Amino acid sequence: MFGPANEGAVAQWIQEGRVRRDTVLHCHETNTRCFAWTVSALQPALGLSGQEVAQLMQDVRGLQQQQPLASPVTGSADFIAYRQPQTGMDVGRVAISPFPVIGAVLLSIFVHLFALIYYGLVHGNLPRRRPDDPSAAKAIGFSFIPFFNIYWICFFWVRLCTRINDESMRVGLPPAAPRTLVMAICWSFLGLFIPLLNILVIIALIVMVITALVQIQTSLNRLAEATQHGVA
Repeated sequence: MFGPANEGAVAQWIQEGRVRRDTVLHCHETNTRCFAWTVSALQPALGLSGQEVAQLMQDVRGLQQQQPLASPVTGSADFIAYRQPQTGMDVGRVAISPFPVIGAVLLSIFVHLFALIYYGLVHGNLPRRRPDDPSAAKAIGFSFIPFFNIYWICFFWVRLCTRINDESMRVGLPPAAPRTLVMAICWSFLGLFIPLLNILVIIALIVMVITALVQIQTSLNRLAEATQHGVA
């Protein structure tokens, strides 16, 4: 996402190609979302005539598979624009199913490689909206490359949270995947090399990892339920 910004700035984004007529905007004043073309102040910058706007109004459900959560916006307002997928990327759709939170946590702790494989498959079932969003094969396979996997494991979990949050916001859910906590966990592993302190670090890591798994799976379940009901 980028913003918030007023209509003048969003109009500039239109000129730069960062915002299109079907870009989803989040309106701060109404706390709702809408297509860029429904904002009257942006229609001239988008090159839309009154007749074209009226036609789009009739065909709104056919513009894209995702449906906005707002009516046309009039008057002054500030907006956040959702970043557009790059041309040629495998955008796809969310294709995940709910999984019991307690089951995900226990299996991740007691079953070797469960978390890597299960959440690696989640990577593959989320839309690729960035050039470096990994597929399932890449997410799992790169984790077995010696030395490089030290970096990759951190990237794997941080990007997973980022992708979950992106998709959650696109369907009107709060971004609840613990990206900051996951980053803290990655840095905390350095504490294992400090004598005496490493005992406290191990305890802290256990608590943080369990908390992160609970929040990640809870976010995934909410996203799965929302998308299965046709919101995304």
